[in-house]
Amino acid sequence: MQKEYHSVINRLENSVQINSKNLLFNIVKLGIRLGIIQSMFKNSKMHFPPVQNGNFLKDYINVLIDSKIAAMEGDNVVLLPFDFSFTSHEIENSIPEYLTMYDYIASMAHYRAISEKHPNILMSFGKDADVWDIFLDNPFCRTYRKVSTDLLELKNGDKVLDVGCGSISPVYFSEKISPNGFYRGIENSGKLATLATKRLRRKGYDWADINNSSIEDLFITTKYDVVICTDMLNYINSPAMALKNMLKALKKGGEMVIFDIFPDLMSFNLKVYEFYNHLNPSFRGLMEANTIMDILEKLDNTLRIEVLGKSFIVVHK
Repeated sequence: MQKEYHSVINRLENSVQINSKNLLFNIVKLGIRLGIIQSMFKNSKMHFPPVQNGNFLKDYINVLIDSKIAAMEGDNVVLLPFDFSFTSHEIENSIPEYLTMYDYIASMAHYRAISEKHPNILMSFGKDADVWDIFLDNPFCRTYRKVSTDLLELKNGDKVLDVGCGSISPVYFSEKISPNGFYRGIENSGKLATLATKRLRRKGYDWADINNSSIEDLFITTKYDVVICTDMLNYINSPAMALKNMLKALKKGGEMVIFDIFPDLMSFNLKVYEFYNHLNPSFRGLMEANTIMDILEKLDNTLRIEVLGKSFIVVHK
């Protein structure tokens, strides 16, 4: 890995790791808020308080047990000794806004105890596009976009396909290839696609457009110099079909960058991340890097694939 990328990628990954502890702390606070943790106190005669959503309670207890916060003793769930600590070094080498973004997400989790589709869970790409518009402008997202740009050495005249582009990336990447390039964003959320389109029009970027559809369903004929896929594969029903279409769109000699939180490469609490991400009805689960690379190699065994840090996959066709 080139030296200039190492520290930035490391900061992204450190942010995920420290946020894992932050979310586990939020899990405990959530249990206290709902009275679940108190039910586990030694010698407590309390039973679990009534929770309308049984699936929520089951998932919550599983996260505590998997995280060694609680354990089964016979038919009872009991609290284990635990502590939380955050060092100044950890904070300094992370992106603090990423933690506060997840604090906001965690603040909605208790609504899931009432109902899976409670209206106060503002995590849908559709009805809550304005919330996601704020999330996608978080410094964490800005950082992985910047790294993607540098890795691909985007320049004037490049033809770019951005899969799961959201509302912020289109203007950012379009500026990098102006004025002679071509940018196409693929976005399944109609509201996020509309936000992105309005911004492109206000900027006058007529070399860029947004296709409101799913990459799985597209019949692609155009060839692109670059394909970008950041934090997207966890939200679609068929990652294999998505990767197939992305490879089909990539010209010979082109490059594709995939950024994500890979549970097989990074050290973090997978269960607690998935507990909170499942507040988004589109979330399907975090994919392993090795699964993605296996799919790519089966599709084309001539590809050159490299992993940068523990969160970027670069594919050379």
